[in-house]
Amino acid sequence: MPDFIVSKPIIAQIKQLQIDQGKLQQDFGNLYIQEITLKERKEQAENIHKHLKKKEVELAELLESTYGKGQLDLENGKYNTIK
Repeated sequence: MPDFIVSKPIIAQIKQLQIDQGKLQQDFGNLYIQEITLKERKEQAENIHKHLKKKEVELAELLESTYGKGQLDLENGKYNTIK
């Protein structure tokens, strides 16, 4: 079978295709890393949320055990008890 010389435009298209595929692979890699980072940040935010909710419950229990059931006005510090 005889050898052929492929035209320069086709060679250029093939090289560009390889470059584009390499960029795409790199983009997928970057997205994967960002996904891992996002999952870690989400876990951290969830842990902070749990901590804040726990603290909220503890403060509510402290107020209730000290003053009874009621509502606190944060503007003036007045605690209105509910009977």
